[in-house]
Amino acid sequence: MTPEEYIEKLKEVQRTLDSVKEDLDRAIDKMQRRIETGYESMEQQSRLAALAGREYVKLADSSIYEVATSKIEY
Repeated sequence: MTPEEYIEKLKEVQRTLDSVKEDLDRAIDKMQRRIETGYESMEQQSRLAALAGREYVKLADSSIYEVATSKIEY
């Protein structure tokens, strides 16, 4: 892997982690709306958003490991 490819892969992981933040923000927002409105569907949507974030974390984990253990060729 070239240094440029290494950097690009890390940027991809960073974008994945940005998606995790968005999912967790959405989960928090849905639970706050659940508290305010009492709608049970908001709780389920919150849980689904959190689980989506978890899947992105697993994807990022694999990608970080792959990049961190790759050989950089100059």
